[in-house]
Amino acid sequence: MKADLFQRYTLPTDQFRKDRICHRYLQAGVAIAVILMMIMGILLFASCEKKELCYLPHPHDKKICHTTLTISFDSQWNETPIYSTYAAETAAATPEIGMPMRYVLEFWTLNDENAPETLIERKDLKQGTLSEGANSLTLHVDLPAMRILALCWAEPLPDGSGQNPYFNTDNLREVSLVAPHGYHAGKDAFSAAAVWNYEAYRYEREGIDLTESVSLLRPFGRYTVITNDVQEYLKKQGAQAPMPATTHVNYQLWLPASFDMVTQLPANPLAGITYPYTVSSRTADEELNMADDLIFIGTGNDADNYYNLTLDAYDANGGLIHQSGNVEVRMRRNYHTLVYGAFLTDRHINSPGIDDSFDEEIEIVIPD
Repeated sequence: MKADLFQRYTLPTDQFRKDRICHRYLQAGVAIAVILMMIMGILLFASCEKKELCYLPHPHDKKICHTTLTISFDSQWNETPIYSTYAAETAAATPEIGMPMRYVLEFWTLNDENAPETLIERKDLKQGTLSEGANSLTLHVDLPAMRILALCWAEPLPDGSGQNPYFNTDNLREVSLVAPHGYHAGKDAFSAAAVWNYEAYRYEREGIDLTESVSLLRPFGRYTVITNDVQEYLKKQGAQAPMPATTHVNYQLWLPASFDMVTQLPANPLAGITYPYTVSSRTADEELNMADDLIFIGTGNDADNYYNLTLDAYDANGGLIHQSGNVEVRMRRNYHTLVYGAFLTDRHINSPGIDDSFDEEIEIVIPD
């Protein structure tokens, strides 16, 4: 009986020894694992102490990319002087030359869909004057080591104020036109968007000096409507017939009211836009300027864009002289389009022809 109880409650010596050995190995393994984890933590902490940046993406307030940016643009329109009675004045310098300049720049981080995510910095600089031909500005900005979108806008200040009165740049991602429509001295601007990938510099401890350059383009096309039937009008109506003093320009269909700076394309199309224009003489009353305006155009400089308008001509007393039919205006970015034809008398003005005999200036001829 005693032997049975002894065997039941007493482990064999060999088995007891094996259990103790396994227990000690388990304790040793746990201790080694804890020590390894502590060593890895110490090494990771030391690594982050030695560098400003760790493995994680660069935080927005760590601006280690010290970028020197030069933005440049050419104030001249893409036009070649055409030596004829209706175009001899188009080569003259634009009246904006010499006006003070304002530069607005915004720097954004981009998300995974390449859309602007966080505004890093906005710069609003008033520096220099508008020169004929080449213009440039160099500035410095500190940016994080991420993918960066740079939006650049330059505009003359016609009255020396803080902002061009014809554009709203509060939201630089979409610059909008401010009424009145029609061309005015100082209604001009230049824009560009650029993307830089700085992610390769996220491990730089002391920062890095970078150099970037951006070329700005005029986001408009310009047109001038010219009537060349003054003598014909006087013959039909008499020498004492009233001359046009103003016109009412009516856009048909849609016209872009803003410019998407990210895509560099027109945006927010509106219908029913009109504007008044004061008629001006060109060459001894042989021809008259009847309309003049800028339109947002974002396609390449060689791509055609078409807009439609009609003209109502009035004398100095507000009397209606003539209403034109629809005129289709072909335009390109940074080009000056001349539309000439009969706007005081009835001709076949509903079917304008296009003269492509010149490389850079677009002429829309309304045939007899």
